[in-house]
Amino acid sequence: MLLLLAAFFLEPFFGPGQFVGITSSLIFVVTMVGASFFNRMGPAVFYTQCAVAAIWMLFVLFEGSNSQIHAVAAVFSFGLVISASIVTFWHLLHAKRYDADLLYGAIFGYLLISMSFAFVFYRIERWSPGSFLLATHTADWASFLYFSLVTITTLGYGEISPLHPFARILAALEAVIGVMYVAVLIGAIVGSYRHRRFDN
Repeated sequence: MLLLLAAFFLEPFFGPGQFVGITSSLIFVVTMVGASFFNRMGPAVFYTQCAVAAIWMLFVLFEGSNSQIHAVAAVFSFGLVISASIVTFWHLLHAKRYDADLLYGAIFGYLLISMSFAFVFYRIERWSPGSFLLATHTADWASFLYFSLVTITTLGYGEISPLHPFARILAALEAVIGVMYVAVLIGAIVGSYRHRRFDN
């Protein structure tokens, strides 16, 4: 959780820059792979996620100004989104008890999914500039993290809007995942408490 929060606040506190961007990406990759490892998803899922994360990190390090590399980085970012969603929902649905640790895990998972989508949005904008209408913001990491957070919570202030069809589909998908996440979490917790009540 602390690593994830560090990746969230690194750029807002220290400003945009290549070093800050790479550090945020590295923290994110370590956090995601660590989440998969500690959730005991199985070796196949863990190694697949490690491979996707490693390839993605290589593209982040060597992307430069090549639009094709940005495109591939966007695809691998989408792979990270899918794996983050699977890891989070799997852990939630297979929990044996609902306590403070699971609550922290649920918050971590929610933020992890949001950050994953932020990376996808950022990569799409780098690949195809103008994919987002940025009324009062620059196309930096913090702007897309903000956009992702207001999208997953379905808050949607509207000052950043997706224009590219792929960006629109992903924004809609993130909103659906955000709603489902809360519904599944609350449903699982209520179901657990009801089960305990009838057992006692």
